[in-house]
Amino acid sequence: MISEYTYATGRLGNKAFFGTVKELAEYAYQEEVIFSRYLESIPADLYWVYRSLDCFGTNSYGRRNTCFWVFWGEPLSTKEDALALFEKTGLRTLIDALRGSVVILSPVKEEWTQEDADNLTRLQRIALDCMLDYFGSFGTNYFIGIDSGADFIHDYVTSSPEISCTVAGAIAIGGATHPEKANLASADFILQSHAFPAYLFDSNDDIVNRYLHLQGMENSVKEETEEISVYTSKVQPLLQVMVDRSKEGDAASRIRNGYEKLLCKRMCIPVGPGRNSLMDSTYWALGRKYSSDELGLVEKHHENGEILSGTQIRRWYIWIPKEAFLKTEKKIPLILLLHGHCDDPRSLAEQCGFLELAGKERIVVCAPEHQYITDLSLDDLNKDSNKAHQLGRFVDHMFSECPMLDPERVYVTGFSRGGLNTCMLSFFETQRFAAAAPLSGLGLFGVGESSGETVSVDNWVSVMKKEGKELELGLPAYILVCGRDSVFSDRYGLRAHLKLESLGGRYGGGAADALNIYRILNGLSQISAEDYDFSRYPFWGFPMEESPATQTPDLLIRNGQICGKGGHPVLHFAVPEGLDHSLYFAYAEEMWNFCKHCRRDQESKEIVWKD
Repeated sequence: MISEYTYATGRLGNKAFFGTVKELAEYAYQEEVIFSRYLESIPADLYWVYRSLDCFGTNSYGRRNTCFWVFWGEPLSTKEDALALFEKTGLRTLIDALRGSVVILSPVKEEWTQEDADNLTRLQRIALDCMLDYFGSFGTNYFIGIDSGADFIHDYVTSSPEISCTVAGAIAIGGATHPEKANLASADFILQSHAFPAYLFDSNDDIVNRYLHLQGMENSVKEETEEISVYTSKVQPLLQVMVDRSKEGDAASRIRNGYEKLLCKRMCIPVGPGRNSLMDSTYWALGRKYSSDELGLVEKHHENGEILSGTQIRRWYIWIPKEAFLKTEKKIPLILLLHGHCDDPRSLAEQCGFLELAGKERIVVCAPEHQYITDLSLDDLNKDSNKAHQLGRFVDHMFSECPMLDPERVYVTGFSRGGLNTCMLSFFETQRFAAAAPLSGLGLFGVGESSGETVSVDNWVSVMKKEGKELELGLPAYILVCGRDSVFSDRYGLRAHLKLESLGGRYGGGAADALNIYRILNGLSQISAEDYDFSRYPFWGFPMEESPATQTPDLLIRNGQICGKGGHPVLHFAVPEGLDHSLYFAYAEEMWNFCKHCRRDQESKEIVWKD
């Protein structure tokens, strides 16, 4: 069973565990109904795993749990030996604070060989196959090599892109390089990038130059103090090699030093083709991690507490600028952020740039956990308990808790299933929001043919009229569709969501209905199946005003927009070219650049545009 067991059912977490991978697999199969297809392919009784208490429950960081992969050059044949090393490195204290996991690896033979590199690749695949319910992380995988264990990082990780692409940072204490071992682990791997930040202790010039050369940093910017040299890539400032020349300190203090100076400020997420197949065949983007305090934010959370009255919501997280608690008349915008299926709300806030946005723009971001609430269906459109109304009441609660919020500047956005729920909420609770931004989740279902059995345009019109609501309420929308969204189709751009070919060229179901509802809300005519022409308009299917593309360090985002009756853009379309169904750091800033110009007047309820 995959992560739905952990995340979608509201399970509160796991017990602390220390043992071999084999023992963990047996325990997880019996107690947690989790298993992996790949366990027989590795020496599961050779590797040791520690999982901290409650690191895989829905009140933890879920799919972004920190994982330290520790390489030790001698076999650890007993639990006592493994525990002794675990304590020696100081990782128990560190990982318990982070709520994550530690994997300790030793070579199969007397020294590290290609077989060990292959086993590591399989271990990572096991973690991802079980959606991280064993150990591991999507974005915060860190490698630690100690003495001869550092040899493995120097020799194999630096030259094996299927391993190194998932590394957010590494610490190497000592070790040596062996050029004859530095071979690519898979000849058929399409190399895109295998550079990763590294913190080096007791390293000679050959080791340092190897990292700089392999990562294209020969012409990097160098800053030097008495004890440390920092090399920074001119192309990617997050890519750094730090050389620590201090001779004092045990392994624990050195690991802590490297973590605090480098690792804790780095993460990486998958952004290329392969995101939904094998994670070791994709491209991972390096991103900057921030703490709430560093951004001048106060983080408040409601975990495992009472269920909010009138809803099924029991967990949420909110980030507020510190100055918002001062007694001033200034009102602050609110972004309601909805996570995807089996994702964690904090993971989305961090990995898509919303925390950084809150700190930069001084806005409030709130992320409820909503995956255990049944999505809106035709059967409960008229029920007061439907998910749209529950989330609407949650917005009301945020205003009662945070009087500094501006009711004219409330925005809703979300990724994947959260994008679907963004549509749902913005369609049935429209008057609450100044703009909506569904990210890679257009439509109430996104699949299926428009009919009386789904939430269609006709169903929506019927409910709106029954509730006495105006159809053309006005709601600008930023609509992002990943360019290679294989969750929906092998086609590209908006075509992937509409699934026209799979329906024999007929009307495209939930996604096409959602697009038409946004058009109706903004006073635009609907689009019929005959109106789509992907031969002339390959990304959009219909004519629109092209906007300047956005170039990020990793990809190009193609933009287009449609203006409403007042000449203002009411629909903005964005397609990150080559991006699979993936989180990405630029989402927050890109959607905000559109949404921030909109507010909903509280008296007239109309959308007002501002520069």
